[in-house]
Amino acid sequence: TTDGSRVYLGGSFTSVNGVSRRGLAALEASTGALAAWEPSASAGQVDALAYSGGWVYAGGNFDAITGSNGLVSQRFAAKVSAASGAVDSGWAVAPDDRVRALNVAANGSGRLYLGGDFTTVSGRTGTNRLASVLLASPGSVDTTFRAGPTNGTGYAPIFDLTSDANRVYAASAGLGGAGAALSATTGAALWSAHSNGNMQSVRLL
Repeated sequence: TTDGSRVYLGGSFTSVNGVSRRGLAALEASTGALAAWEPSASAGQVDALAYSGGWVYAGGNFDAITGSNGLVSQRFAAKVSAASGAVDSGWAVAPDDRVRALNVAANGSGRLYLGGDFTTVSGRTGTNRLASVLLASPGSVDTTFRAGPTNGTGYAPIFDLTSDANRVYAASAGLGGAGAALSATTGAALWSAHSNGNMQSVRLL
């Protein structure tokens, strides 16, 4: 959370500190004690988390996240209350494959960047491997953002994302791998640096 009181975890685990937790968990930051927050991932793992405005956003290869309210998310992407663990089923972002990276847009636009193996999000064009969606329900795709190539001229799976006010930066796979920069508003490719192996992580200093 933004006040530093909790740490949210995602992965392929089925328990934390000996207590059942499936793919998602929260710990009290000061003590490491397991919090009473237990949304559950099914048939897959959580690869990425992001936080904004009291909500935890999860991405992965899961079939669904079931919340404390009994509501169930879409596949591959979910929005969950950071306080109660309830799923916002109205947030209907629908990638057609795994989401490996999430980043809240640093430009204050109320957008969330998704990166991964998918070729479309919610059936929209211009969402190959990278998309921008609304943080708020219904999670509509930002159609002004049309992702450019992430590895030279290729659209490679994305493993990590970060952003600043003007650009979104991607670490990707492909024929070797690449680090790339794209416009934070239009998605236009600005540059890419090719590597001889997958790039797994990217951060701004």
